[in-house]
Amino acid sequence: MAETTARTRGLERDEYDPAAERPAGMPTEQVGGRLVIKNDVVAKIAGMAAREVEGVATSGRGIRDAIGSVNPTDSDADVKKGIKAEVGERQAAFDITLVVDYGYNIPHVVSEVRQKVAMRVQEMTGLETTEINIEVTDVNIQDRTQRVA
Repeated sequence: MAETTARTRGLERDEYDPAAERPAGMPTEQVGGRLVIKNDVVAKIAGMAAREVEGVATSGRGIRDAIGSVNPTDSDADVKKGIKAEVGERQAAFDITLVVDYGYNIPHVVSEVRQKVAMRVQEMTGLETTEINIEVTDVNIQDRTQRVA
């Protein structure tokens, strides 16, 4: 919603104007405070982002051991499985373990995962991603027809 508001007002995406969404009668001055985004929150974002990449395995025995499944009813632990996030005040770094579907170019999939994770983390948290280490632990040959959209 903030992105749409910023675009319609002619602002760049990073120039979010909170006053645009402030209800009438609310004070216009900014209220200060500290925002802390926990490692687990950022790990969950990274895990979901990795699953958006075509070629990242979505089924099979190995995927549950590495990156978890994509079922929306999965527990938080499943979504974050295989993802380690280290979050600072303005930056984040990741160690990701994943399984790639058979037939996909592994370096290409890894590159796409890095781009998608960095983009989603930036969009959702404003954190800059400094490093994403990825370990491919298996190739999924169980179900070559199921793909992530």
